[in-house]
Amino acid sequence: MASGAALLASGAVGLRPLRAGAPAVEPRIEYLENEHVRLGIDLSLGGSITFLANAATGENLVNNHDWGRQVQMSYYAAPVPFEPGGKRPKPHWAQLGWNPVQSGDAFGYPSQVLAFRRERNSLVVSARPMHWPLENEPAECVFESRLTLEGSTVRGVCRLKRHGSDEVPPIPRDQELPAIYTNGRFHRLLTYSGDRPFAGGDLTGGSEAKSGGRVGEVRRD
Repeated sequence: MASGAALLASGAVGLRPLRAGAPAVEPRIEYLENEHVRLGIDLSLGGSITFLANAATGENLVNNHDWGRQVQMSYYAAPVPFEPGGKRPKPHWAQLGWNPVQSGDAFGYPSQVLAFRRERNSLVVSARPMHWPLENEPAECVFESRLTLEGSTVRGVCRLKRHGSDEVPPIPRDQELPAIYTNGRFHRLLTYSGDRPFAGGDLTGGSEAKSGGRVGEVRRD
């Protein structure tokens, strides 16, 4: 492996701790494919998407440099900063506040899959996410996702079920739906951001999506 964060040909991140003191993570990839697309989720990282490729070329679009990449569920809410039980967030990410992430946290602790099942054309996952800014702090909520192949597209139906005792004020926050990191060659991102989704409206964007960038933000350690 060229480096500790290198991407294997299979699309999985190799067995190694992401940070000193963090657990080693052994990939557990489940694939779903048709004649157009090959999709892979990692059950050692909360069931997030770690592999997405054209079935003909097999070249992975997904960046797996750390647990804040991938294609995954990630949500934001107050308070900011979020300090459960007095635990302090990593200073660089304190402004994110309440931020459960499907893959794992900024310290390298992965999220836990609670249940997984494979249906004829879908992968269904329930997971307990980690708070990105905090070290080894599982969120008091559950992420549920159903990923289905429809021709050359992947349809994701996602749900957050919150059951925590922590107070989350109802303050509007920008969200990533989903959070996306792509490998450097796949830098053009198109999106629909109007008020009539699923109606075949025009797409916008392209030039603003940077290499290794995520929808709405770029994370750098």
